[in-house]
Amino acid sequence: MYCVLSLWVFGLVALAAAAQAQGVLEIPGDGGKLSGIGLIAGWKCEAGTLTVRLDGGEPLPLTSGQRRDDTRAVCSTPHTGFHTAINWALLGDGAHTAVIYDDGVEFARSTFAVATTGEEFVTGASARVRVPDFPAPGESTRFAWNERTQHLEMVQAPQGEEPGTRIQHVVIVWLKDPASVEARQQVIAASYRFTEIPGVLRVSAGPSVPSARAVVDSSYDVGVVITVRDHAALAAYLEHPTHKHAVQEVLGPLARKIVVYDFVVAAPE
Repeated sequence: MYCVLSLWVFGLVALAAAAQAQGVLEIPGDGGKLSGIGLIAGWKCEAGTLTVRLDGGEPLPLTSGQRRDDTRAVCSTPHTGFHTAINWALLGDGAHTAVIYDDGVEFARSTFAVATTGEEFVTGASARVRVPDFPAPGESTRFAWNERTQHLEMVQAPQGEEPGTRIQHVVIVWLKDPASVEARQQVIAASYRFTEIPGVLRVSAGPSVPSARAVVDSSYDVGVVITVRDHAALAAYLEHPTHKHAVQEVLGPLARKIVVYDFVVAAPE
């Protein structure tokens, strides 16, 4: 009887120890790539004082006890989450290690990579981009730079695209001064601002590629390819103030000749 009771007690102790050991470091994930301002986060069933060491540095405190209903089945309580905020750029570019401790005892770690712009905190920057085929093929989503989070944040929900309706608007530009690098860059910069126009899915712009092939006309200076959602989007793009400003203030003064081609993107049969 004593042996049975001893085994039962030992089993309870073992189960309690296993539950206490159960925990996961979710961010940063092992092998992950990070930038901007984010979180060190995860969960632990039973936690004492939680800390994190980055690259073997001083222990940093973690806030614990946040509600995580997704861990209830494992931990029998939802109050298992832990986190702390961090500016990943402070670590610098390259590989790093995070180790999580509970009352000084390690229970999770990960190795991850950080990418930066070369600055710890970017100020005064702005950008708006449209990402095609995200989050699914045929959809596009618009993002904008957020200085507070040091990230590109989604500012427009994904929009679907009907197959066979997308139009490529191709603009070929000959400059009045073909030798002017500044003029060429002004046309390219003005073209990329078209991504701000609703219905414009993507923009590509750049200088011509010299070629000796007879079939290739490389006499132009700048080529621009603008993908729009459909005919209505093309019409709206042409009337948009950003487009009209580019025509009047950039192309008008700088371009000697402009040729435009429009075609519908066809799916393969």
